[in-house]
Amino acid sequence: MKLALDVARGILYLHEECEVRIIHCNINPQNILMDESWTAKISDFGLARLSKRGHSRTKAEEDGISRYLAPEWQKEDASVSVKADIYSFGV
Repeated sequence: MKLALDVARGILYLHEECEVRIIHCNINPQNILMDESWTAKISDFGLARLSKRGHSRTKAEEDGISRYLAPEWQKEDASVSVKADIYSFGV
């Protein structure tokens, strides 16, 4: 349970607490690391997108692990929102 809460808090920080919103775009088990006190840390921001406040969507590029990608990644000329990270977290 602590692992899930740590990841959820990390996603909340990226989406709501950063000055510029960060959409990770690749939340999956391989990108969750544990520190020495077993606190989960989100890693691998290679596909991350920045989204200014007031803008709800950003351009997508499909390079993540497909089984964790939100359905909107499958569309041609796709754009994603923070909902894509929530979908991946839930899967």
